[in-house]
Amino acid sequence: MKSKKLLTITLTSLLIGSCLVLPALADSADAPSGGNVATYEISANVKRIDEYAFANSTSLVSVKIPDSVTAIGDYAFSGCTSLKEIMIPSSVTEIGAHAFDGCTALVKLQGLENVTNLSDFTFYNCISLQDVGDLTSLRSIGESAFAGCKSLTQLGDMPHLKSIGASAFSYSISWDDGTEQYCDSLKRIGDISNVEQIGDLAFYYCESLAEIGSLQHVITIGESAFSYCTSLEEIGSLGNIEKIGAGAFYSCKSLNTVKIGGNDVRIGVEAFSGCNSLVNIEGLSNVTSIDSGAFESCAMTTISGLTNISAIPDSAFAGCSNLQSVEGLENVTSIGAYAFSRCYALETLDNTDNVTTIGAYAFRDCESLTSMEHLSNVTSIGDSAFVGCTSLVRVGDMPHLESIGDSAFGVSSRWLPDEGMSKDYACASLESIGDLSSVTSIGENAFYQCTSLKTVGSLSSVTFIGANAFKQCTSLQSIGELGNVTRIAYGAFYGCESLTSISGLEKLTVLNRETFRNCKSLKTVGDLSSVTSISDKVFDGCTALTTVGDLRSLKAVPDKLFYCLKDLLSVGDLSSATSIGKDAFYGCSKLASIGDMSNVRTIGEYAFSNCKALTSLPELPRLNSIGSSTFAGCTALTSVGNLTNVTALGTCAFNSCKALKTIGDLSKVTSIGYSTFGFCTALESVGNMSSVTSIDSYAFEGCSSLVRVGNMSNVESIDSNGFVNCSALEHVDELDKITSIGQYAFMGCTALKSIGSLHNLETIGKGAFNGCSALEHVDDLYSLTRLESGAFAHCASLISVDWSDKLTAIGDNAFIDCKLLVNLGDLSSVTAIEHFAFAGCSSLERLEHLDNLVSLGEGVFGYGSHYTGCISLKSIGDMPKLESMGQKCFVSCTTLETVGDLSSLKEIPYEAFDGCTSLVSIGDLNNVESIANEAFSNCSALEHVDKLDKITSIGQNAFKGCTALKSIGSLHNLETIGQGAFSGCSALEHVDDLYSLTRLEYDVFSHCVSLISVDCSDKLTAIGSSSFFGCKALVSIGDLSNVTSIESSVFRGCIALKSIGNMPKLESIGMQCFMGCTALETVGDLSSLKEIPSETFDGCTSLVSIGDLSNVTIIGSYGFNQCKKLTSIPNLGSLERVDQFAFSGCESLALLGNLRKLTSFGYSPFVNSPFHNCPNLVLEVLPDSAAEQYAKDYNMQYTYITE
Repeated sequence: MKSKKLLTITLTSLLIGSCLVLPALADSADAPSGGNVATYEISANVKRIDEYAFANSTSLVSVKIPDSVTAIGDYAFSGCTSLKEIMIPSSVTEIGAHAFDGCTALVKLQGLENVTNLSDFTFYNCISLQDVGDLTSLRSIGESAFAGCKSLTQLGDMPHLKSIGASAFSYSISWDDGTEQYCDSLKRIGDISNVEQIGDLAFYYCESLAEIGSLQHVITIGESAFSYCTSLEEIGSLGNIEKIGAGAFYSCKSLNTVKIGGNDVRIGVEAFSGCNSLVNIEGLSNVTSIDSGAFESCAMTTISGLTNISAIPDSAFAGCSNLQSVEGLENVTSIGAYAFSRCYALETLDNTDNVTTIGAYAFRDCESLTSMEHLSNVTSIGDSAFVGCTSLVRVGDMPHLESIGDSAFGVSSRWLPDEGMSKDYACASLESIGDLSSVTSIGENAFYQCTSLKTVGSLSSVTFIGANAFKQCTSLQSIGELGNVTRIAYGAFYGCESLTSISGLEKLTVLNRETFRNCKSLKTVGDLSSVTSISDKVFDGCTALTTVGDLRSLKAVPDKLFYCLKDLLSVGDLSSATSIGKDAFYGCSKLASIGDMSNVRTIGEYAFSNCKALTSLPELPRLNSIGSSTFAGCTALTSVGNLTNVTALGTCAFNSCKALKTIGDLSKVTSIGYSTFGFCTALESVGNMSSVTSIDSYAFEGCSSLVRVGNMSNVESIDSNGFVNCSALEHVDELDKITSIGQYAFMGCTALKSIGSLHNLETIGKGAFNGCSALEHVDDLYSLTRLESGAFAHCASLISVDWSDKLTAIGDNAFIDCKLLVNLGDLSSVTAIEHFAFAGCSSLERLEHLDNLVSLGEGVFGYGSHYTGCISLKSIGDMPKLESMGQKCFVSCTTLETVGDLSSLKEIPYEAFDGCTSLVSIGDLNNVESIANEAFSNCSALEHVDKLDKITSIGQNAFKGCTALKSIGSLHNLETIGQGAFSGCSALEHVDDLYSLTRLEYDVFSHCVSLISVDCSDKLTAIGSSSFFGCKALVSIGDLSNVTSIESSVFRGCIALKSIGNMPKLESIGMQCFMGCTALETVGDLSSLKEIPSETFDGCTSLVSIGDLSNVTIIGSYGFNQCKKLTSIPNLGSLERVDQFAFSGCESLALLGNLRKLTSFGYSPFVNSPFHNCPNLVLEVLPDSAAEQYAKDYNMQYTYITE
């Protein structure tokens, strides 16, 4: 960089020079300043050219000076920017300051051979000056004399020169544009062997300067004198040198050799810094003082002869990347900060026995340094002193060392202005550190990531170990005695995976966070009896830790202190601890014993969770709070001692303590939390709970051995699943204040025989006592308004439940499968009984006082796949307000005989009374509009169903199998009737008033063997298949005049049916429709019928006549088979096909008339003749027709149709 200091000096000098205006002397040249003259000849008698004589004569090109002139004054030609050449006579011995300052066109100057002194700024900014001629008489060169002479290439011999002023050949600043001009063309300077003083910045930035005469008499070289002389290779011997100033040879990148003579030599700050070709330095034995950075970034490989140096200053040899060895340090007592930093090749330092201090970063990144053995007098090592010494294996004994700085050997991160955040590497090869018995302090990160470090000598005097001091020293196996340590900062031994034990911590008062974190081999930690405070995660990841010593002074065990330390066997005295933090011992699965905890008042959540080997706890007389899941999963814990002062029990506090048998007095506890004792399968008893007001969800879930629970007289609520599956619990008493029992609260309490008075109970959750198979009586439910679903489901021994008239609703499954239930409370206010409420209550005989009942849910008294119906239920009282009934409500109530008033009901739902085989009578149904499928199916004792005036729909199989049903009320509003609706009603005789019905569905009256008449109106248009199949007594069917379709087997087997009236609109008839109607004599008009399918009238042996068949085109096989009394069918004018055996056995049949279209006679007319065994039959045919030919072929009688 270009010196700001020089800029200041130059500007100041220029300012002063420009302000001086001196009058011309009487005998001097008197040329007006700033004239326009191009050439000027000074008269011969002039002896002196005065100050400012030609100053700023910008047009002046040349001047002729006579031999009479002996002196040229200050600023004489200053600013003559056109002046190119001037011949100065040899008579001139003196040239003033700034004489030619700014003569930017001046190229050559002659006649200086007798000049002895060049004043300050003489040729300043003469940027074109190339040659100044002979300077042999010159004794001094003033400040900035040639500054900015950028075209000057050399100066000849100056054997008498004694001093070179500051910035003599440095740079100038242009007045016009402020640009800097350097003497960067100057290559050579001749003999200057008598020079004694070289000023500051004398040759600053003379980048081309490669050769300079002998400097053997130089005593002082000023600051930055040769700075940035990048071509300078040699400077010869400095035989008389006493002082080399700061930055004197800074960045002389080609300089390779320096020879220092003299005595008591002082080398300034950064004197040779950046001389990165400097290989050889001789004469360092003459040097008594070196300032910081003196040889930074030089190229030497060896340094020797520092015998007169007492201190290596900061950065003295920093960045000497080729430096391999340093000798002659026997008198050195201190090594400064960064002194040898980045000496990458440095392998050894000899004779360091007298060194007492090593500064910060002193050996940073000396990556070839393998050992430091001779440090016996060192008292302090600075921050990051050896950081990055990645090959350093051993550091010898340091018995006098008192402090080790931050990151001395370990990783450090720091901010560098030009690089940002920089991370330095640890001494990863360092294996051992010798005696450290005097060390009192080890700094932060001191050995961080020294991964090969195995042993550290005695640390008996150490009182403080800094943060991360030994962090990730993964090979460290042991630490010397720590008998005096009082403080260890956070992470000090974090990740010391091989460290097996640590002791001598008796005086330690504080353990900071992560101190021993991830010390995976650490088995024992000695006496910690003075420790009062431990921070988070101190032992986190110490998976091999088995024993922790006395902790008697510890005030609080912090969160996760021993979290998941599965090999931890014991922890010492905790007698001062008042709290144990959350997760403190979580997962310590081998922990078997804990010392005194007599002062502990609170234990945090999960504190001992999953301590599976812990069998007992010490006395806890002052304990008042146990957190959530505190002892959860302590499967070997059998007892917990005195809990008399405990006021708070957290959720899951003892969950899954499967060996825990008893819990003592809990008289101060006000609440039992969620799953507090869940799955304590060995728990037999819980002490006094007289202050408990609430028991939360799952509090005692799965306590399958629990027989007794102490006084619960103040309990107001038991939440859901509170005692679920407590299968040994026999009695729950003193529940006088309970107002709420949550869902499934006692579900699965199979041994529960009795429960105390529940007279204040206001709510009971669903399934509250589900599966309490030993429970016999539930009394005094006087405040209850609703029984929730499944409340007493599967209580197989339950006989009675007593509630008051406040009860308005019974939820679904409330008493399902309560097989012994006989007595129920007052039902007079109940408005709703929901689905399956009493399903499977096989001992329940009657339900009365249902006057306010509005709704009955599905299967209320029915059965399911795993339970029977209410098979003992005989009667249901009047239900005049009942508006809705669920399907299967009374299904399979096989003893139910009577059902009271149902006058508000509008629908009998699906399977409502299915299988009620004893049902004789059912109350008023006068508002019922529909009876759903199978509603009364198989009610085999039901005789009468009356008052169905509003009925519009009867579902399929609705009364199927009602074998005793004799009569059914008027159905004059019935619009639809489902298939099989009355199938098998074998006692039913009459069905009247089917005035609104348009269709009879499939099988609707099949097998009604006593049915005599059905009164159908002329609205009937269709009859489904088998509708009257097997109605043996059926005589009358009503008006069929508008029927268009009769399906198969409709009247099959109706053996009493004698006649069927006219059916002029019938378009289709099913096969076997009248099959076996042996009494049928006449069938009315069938004029719209086009086909008589197979077996339609088969076996109608009494059939005498049948109406008009003139539109029939097909008569199927066996269509009139065995109609023995049928005599004629006069008009079959549309018949085209007659199938096999169609008229077989019609032995009285004499005429089939008008067979004008008949062309087909079955698939084998000879073998399967349509007219088999019709001996009297005559066919009326057309001449030459197929019918005639058939008659001829089979010798049948025929006659011709007469038109």
